[in-house]
Amino acid sequence: QTRDKVEDDSKAAYLGITSADLSMEAIQMYDMPEGAFVIRVDKDSAADEAGIQKGDIIVSFDDQSVNSMSSLKSIMEYYAAGEKVTVQYYHQEGSEYVLKSVEVTLGKKS
Repeated sequence: QTRDKVEDDSKAAYLGITSADLSMEAIQMYDMPEGAFVIRVDKDSAADEAGIQKGDIIVSFDDQSVNSMSSLKSIMEYYAAGEKVTVQYYHQEGSEYVLKSVEVTLGKKS
């Protein structure tokens, strides 16, 4: 499905996270998946309500591969607040990362 960029900021999708890119060294040293590393989740945001937590690594957004913070931002430019999408992310449980999938209703920046 072809999408148009959401130009109106009041309608733009908002996940409610701050993310960062992981270095190749960290990915290899700690055997981490490549994706958008969540460093903060805004309280009561779409991500918070979906159960995404600090330290999770987002690897897929609406069946599109996410390998960095910028790739996640680029994908989200085409989504509007209120849309439901599936987000796949890795959550650390003990010493390993477990792939999880959650349906998120995208919010909007307040």
